[in-house]
Amino acid sequence: MWSLEEYSGVLLDFRGFRWIGTALGDEVAPVRDARHARWMRRHTHQHHFREILIGLAGCGKYGFQGKIYPVSPGTVFLFDADESHDSWYPPFGPPCRHLWLHEMAAGNQFTLSWNPCEVQHGRFILSPSVMPPLPSAAPFWKSWDLLRAQPRSPLYRAGFFAQFATLLLDLYEQARAVRLDPNTDERNRRAVVAEIAEVIKRNLGGDLSLEHLSRLAGYSKFHFLRMFQKYQGCSLRDYIQELKLQAGRELLRRGMKVAAASEALGFANPSAFSRFVKRQTGMPPLAYACSGVT
Repeated sequence: MWSLEEYSGVLLDFRGFRWIGTALGDEVAPVRDARHARWMRRHTHQHHFREILIGLAGCGKYGFQGKIYPVSPGTVFLFDADESHDSWYPPFGPPCRHLWLHEMAAGNQFTLSWNPCEVQHGRFILSPSVMPPLPSAAPFWKSWDLLRAQPRSPLYRAGFFAQFATLLLDLYEQARAVRLDPNTDERNRRAVVAEIAEVIKRNLGGDLSLEHLSRLAGYSKFHFLRMFQKYQGCSLRDYIQELKLQAGRELLRRGMKVAAASEALGFANPSAFSRFVKRQTGMPPLAYACSGVT
């Protein structure tokens, strides 16, 4: 697999970045592409964590908030939480290489994982997530929060750019260290599972499909399922179901209506939520919420 060191000329050219995102405004104009627009209508998603996409090589297109933007080396997308964007890549896309950065929770702190991604012949390969702690991650996310609150503040814009530059420098050094460390694989797999487990906790109403989670982790579906079982101690399905069951109970105990709890947890309708709870506990949702059963 290719190394980020090959693209130091792009990653470290901070002044050459072209930004697309709600917090900073768009420095790249959207384009029209009827084929991509048709594909995008069925392949768009959103989730409760932030992501960044950096173009490293090749020229293509990517959908964000209902618009289509050209992507070339130095294009940077800022996907805020719950903002819609393409669900990966269309099969007709040109060859390209991108870097994905994902917001991750680590206790009370926020760090990130990063995945090099190669798109080739309509398919894409997402390298496994790399996520040793980055000291600059938490200050970077905080600078994004400040900018989001006051997007026109010159001080917060300058702070965001400075923190992003620091983050990329740290990430670049981490990439070199990971490549040179022969013991990285086992630690990384364990860390990947722990972080995906956190993503699930924070995104119970979002896309928790095996396809999405395995691609986020950077492994095949089969390999990811085996890893999750090994390091989490239960199957992916059981883990998600238990979290949804406990979260649903807590929401109902707080006085939330069944329909609202169903929507918050990503069920298609209240009936599906009720069937799920009854199948797991033998009781309808409100009875389960009031019971002493754990």
